[in-house]
Amino acid sequence: MYESRLTPSTLKSIMRNLHNAVEAAPTWYKAWHVWASVNFELASAYDKRTQRGHSGNNSDDSILANGESAQEFVLRHAIAAVHAFFKSLSLATKNEVYVNAILIAQIS
Repeated sequence: MYESRLTPSTLKSIMRNLHNAVEAAPTWYKAWHVWASVNFELASAYDKRTQRGHSGNNSDDSILANGESAQEFVLRHAIAAVHAFFKSLSLATKNEVYVNAILIAQIS
């Protein structure tokens, strides 16, 4: 994703707005799909960052919830992503599910 250009406060704002979109339109598959995608990208980027040896003691860690470890952060967002992907699939029409499957296969 664009983790090198986004500040922790920007990421928090994006996540808050996406969460609000899901709450405002709980039956719109696309809102759930975007929520899932962003959670997945965030968990993936943070996991890669910690695997590269970042100690977890700099300003980028302000994205973590109070007292949350990097592992807990990754797990929280990975679980949210899986839940939201399944929710988006349950709300999508057959055609939308087919298109999403093709897109997922192409990026895998």
